Amino acid sequence: MANNRVSLLVMLLVIALSPLVCSATLYNVGDSGEWRLGIDYNQWACSKSFHVGDTIVFKFNPQIYNVVQVSKQDYESCNASSPINIYITGHDYITLQSAVDSYFLSGFPGQCHGGLKLKVHISVESSSPTPPTTMTPPSPPTTIPGLSPNPPVICNQPYCPPTTNMPGNDMPFYASAPSLLAARSSLLALCYLPLYWLLFASCEGF
Repeated sequence: MANNRVSLLVMLLVIALSPLVCSATLYNVGDSGEWRLGIDYNQWACSKSFHVGDTIVFKFNPQIYNVVQVSKQDYESCNASSPINIYITGHDYITLQSAVDSYFLSGFPGQCHGGLKLKVHISVESSSPTPPTTMTPPSPPTTIPGLSPNPPVICNQPYCPPTTNMPGNDMPFYASAPSLLAARSSLLALCYLPLYWLLFASCEGF
């Protein structure tokens, strides 16, 4: 029963890892040739598309060749004195583990300057395009409460002074003055009427 469980777990592990294994590619450096002088390996690499997880295989005679992984600066100057890794078995598998370019050369004197070097460029999947930027329309001008957005209208009419009304009278004061004088004259006439009558009676007696 325990053996069946172990077998089932192994089978599930193989199934889970199979897409990763199948998606990686194995490249023999120089295809059918070996790592040696007289071959332009950078020209060979230009026809390939390397990705993270791929494996490159160096085959060479370890008596007269080796493979040294170096930095870009040391690659350009053929300097093998500060290696990142050194491969000397003659049948070396190197897995590309990061999305950065890798640089290899031969550490034997004069071989790098003779052209025995390789740059492996890692292809990176392009990212999704950036959505276009949406332009925001300008906001309308802010209106302050209590203030009219239009300029004030200037009145060109001549100034007319207000008229003063008497209490209880709807007519202007200057219009009702004659009427008041007439009423006052009538009252005075009524007051002096008895005096006029007595004066007239006394005149008749004489």
